[in-house]
Amino acid sequence: MSSFTFVTRIALLIQAVLLIISIASPVHAVVVPVHHVLRRDNGPHHGNFKGGFNAGHGNGASSSATDDTSSATADSATTATEVATTSTDTAATTASTTSSSGTTYTGGYATYFYQEGVAGACGTVHSDSDLIVAVDEDMYSSDLCGKTVVITNVASGATVTATVADECPGCATSTSLDLSVAAFEALSDLSVGTFAITWVLED
Repeated sequence: MSSFTFVTRIALLIQAVLLIISIASPVHAVVVPVHHVLRRDNGPHHGNFKGGFNAGHGNGASSSATDDTSSATADSATTATEVATTSTDTAATTASTTSSSGTTYTGGYATYFYQEGVAGACGTVHSDSDLIVAVDEDMYSSDLCGKTVVITNVASGATVTATVADECPGCATSTSLDLSVAAFEALSDLSVGTFAITWVLED
């Protein structure tokens, strides 16, 4: 083999090696950035997975559960409201029966309130020992002030006569009455809190 051929082959081999190195080097340069890009992309997820991500899922699940609970609560509240509305409507439709003595109202409940020296909606101040009542706001009008009502405890049959002196914004139904302490005690013990009534608004 001639020295020229040997040198040529060595030169070609060196060129081939350099070519391989030059080709491999850009690939390496490309691969590394891609790897780092993937790390940058995955890194935050891993970090979040251990802390924030898990917490986020915990919060998400909790939030989802809260949303479901709120939805169920809202549905329950809506159902309760609908039932209350239905009860009120039923009470209102069966409320009045007119007779020679006056109009009889049913479907109501008695509660009691303290006077505390405050004038009622009718403008008069009363004591807890006075036999007065507050009429539900849906039924109240100033024309009722001073009118007499005869209230009956449905369970016991006990009755008391009282005077309309106030308005009740929080009564259970439109035919419910809020009684003074004395009027309530004439029908039941205060510890009972509330009971079903019928009452007659006298003419």
